[in-house]
Amino acid sequence: MKKRIISITVVTIIFSALIVYSRLFVYGNSSSNHDFPIPKAADLINTNQHSEIYNWIKASEENGVPSSYMDFIEQAGWEEGAREGAAVYYTKGDHTVEVISTTNQLTIIY
Repeated sequence: MKKRIISITVVTIIFSALIVYSRLFVYGNSSSNHDFPIPKAADLINTNQHSEIYNWIKASEENGVPSSYMDFIEQAGWEEGAREGAAVYYTKGDHTVEVISTTNQLTIIY
């Protein structure tokens, strides 16, 4: 019984550490598009009044974005909406953001 409690405690600590790690080190918020989460490993390559384009090795047109990124977007309060090809729409309050994932490129349109 004691080993089981210790195992559960260790698993809980590891799981909590992973959540904290993902929040602090993997994803951040964009300052210009209503705090939409942006992968910290993504490099901003172009921006204008209505969009930001990032170079991100985990972006894929065929597979979209990693599920951990989608989970983080939802945890940040953004609700997934319609999907159109490589584009996914997210809404939070009155704001809608379009995320387009192509090979090694992530485009955020707001």
